[in-house]
Formats: sequence, C-alpha cells, structure tokens
Amino acid sequence: MAPSGCTLSIRAGRGLRKATIKIPEDYVTNGRVSLKTFDIGIINLELGFPGEERQKVLL
Repeated sequence: MAPSGCTLSIRAGRGLRKATIKIPEDYVTNGRVSLKTFDIGIINLELGFPGEERQKVLL
C-alpha cells in the first residue's frame, strides 16, 4: 500500500497541519454528558484554514 499524502508531507519536512476551530460556549460543559451537540458539518481537509500552522515531528 502506498503512503498517504499526510505521511508524504511529514517525510518531506513540512510537518503536521494544525488548525483551531472555535466552539461556542453554549456547547461546552463541565460534566460527562453534553447538553447540546455541536454539528461542525463536513470539513474538506484538502483546503487550507485561516491561521493554519505546521507542527514539526520526528519520525
């Protein structure tokens, strides 16, 4: 099986992609059971995100 694009990206020295997604406070709870579910929808990971960073990792 061929390595995935993510693995090739890491080997090329570009690192892992890191993005932040803001979740409204209404959906965050301190308990074990959530009161509301946040539907984030479908995320196309082939696109870049605003403020996206790369995190270097050693393999």
